[in-house]
Amino acid sequence: MTDPRPNSDWRPLALTIAGLTFAYALAYRLMPFDMRGYFLWPFGAWAMYCGARLTLRVALPLVLGGFFLSDVILYQ
Repeated sequence: MTDPRPNSDWRPLALTIAGLTFAYALAYRLMPFDMRGYFLWPFGAWAMYCGARLTLRVALPLVLGGFFLSDVILYQ
């Protein structure tokens, strides 16, 4: 069975959800340690969602760039 959609990396809904999830994960990482929930890993969930819904050439730079951006904000 063929896919009627054109082969494209642009998936607006998946990118929007990934962006909103990244904003939450970044806010979670920047909040003080005693305010965080136990066993809550939003960066891992965000990375798994990006890997499942986006292509590799979009998901990999997005996830690695997000981790890099959060490290720059935290350690500067």
